[in-house]
Amino acid sequence: MRVAHPAPPLRPWLLLPCLLISPLLLACSAPDDDEAPTADQAWAAPPMDASAPDVEAAAARFEGAIQPILRAYCARCHTTQGAGGVNLAEVYEANLQPAEACPDQTVAECSLTMILDGRMPPERGCTGDPVADATTPGCLGDAQIEALRAWIEAGAPR
Repeated sequence: MRVAHPAPPLRPWLLLPCLLISPLLLACSAPDDDEAPTADQAWAAPPMDASAPDVEAAAARFEGAIQPILRAYCARCHTTQGAGGVNLAEVYEANLQPAEACPDQTVAECSLTMILDGRMPPERGCTGDPVADATTPGCLGDAQIEALRAWIEAGAPR
């Protein structure tokens, strides 16, 4: 004789981990290729530890961590449509070219130099000091500056 087993009782609390994790997965999704991220979306990771090994530097790649920063802060002028002269926000190779504004530097190196001395991004009142610029909209923060620095020091990997 076959015995029918009753259905197990519903346990809605088992869905709680799924409900807690799903917003995190959505928050980590990349923007559409046609859509440039906003300054707030460009870099959501905590600031990098300068004493950390080169594992973090290797993780900073143009098409991963760097291009979203350049799109958020530089694309207004540095694209094919802008007045910046170099399409560094969209074309990886443009960052490797010699910079006209900074002798003996690549465009990527010159960009960081100009960010650190407050010349870039222009007309926003940036000083290049992430602490002083923390409340100034459109200025790069410590995490973005350190990501650019690590990327350049790692040889600007694609």
